Amino acid sequence: MKIISSIPSFLSLLALAGTLVVTNSTRADLTYQVEITTTSLLGSAAGPFSLDFQSIYGSGLDQRVTLSNFVFTGGNPTGSPSLFGSGVAGSLASTLTFNDSAAHPFNEFYQAFSGGTTDIRFLLSLTTATAGVTPTSFSVAILDNALGNIPTSASNLSDALLIATLDGTRSSIATYHSVGDTLGVTATAVSAVPEASTGLWALGCVPLVLLQYIRRKRSTKA
Repeated sequence: MKIISSIPSFLSLLALAGTLVVTNSTRADLTYQVEITTTSLLGSAAGPFSLDFQSIYGSGLDQRVTLSNFVFTGGNPTGSPSLFGSGVAGSLASTLTFNDSAAHPFNEFYQAFSGGTTDIRFLLSLTTATAGVTPTSFSVAILDNALGNIPTSASNLSDALLIATLDGTRSSIATYHSVGDTLGVTATAVSAVPEASTGLWALGCVPLVLLQYIRRKRSTKA
């Protein structure tokens, strides 16, 4: 737990540095329809699986991520959700909100879903406040019954199926497939999407790698 408790201090330093380069920005939402095809997980010994959302505040202005309109085809969420960080609230039955800031830098929500689930869909909305040195990062993943991320093609070692970086008009979103192409993921823009920035994406991956490291430490201790 010492590792987890050290994260807010680390991110606060990033936030302090980021305030030196923050510019004014009006908030607006970028909205995507996200779909994860989970048919390949049916009957797997690695189940039950969980849908996982993680975010880490980078620097600059506060950011907000909203998830809504959840649909679990052939199944439904099961058990009680697990929440980490005081910046996340809500449920899969209605709306989930991640309010990322220097005061709430580390947020995660995950909940198991039933074995018959073949498809998961939801709306993902991102605010576009301007970041500082490091943009806020948000990711979507599937966890196995040991709470480990299913390996994906994400090159930053986060094993995410979707990664979003939030930084004004340079906000970007990227999707990945699981190793062996067994999980299909799409993110279709519902509203206008600004051009993505390669440099921004690279910066956004830094906190996600750190968050994934924390998850694996926690899973090992459990």
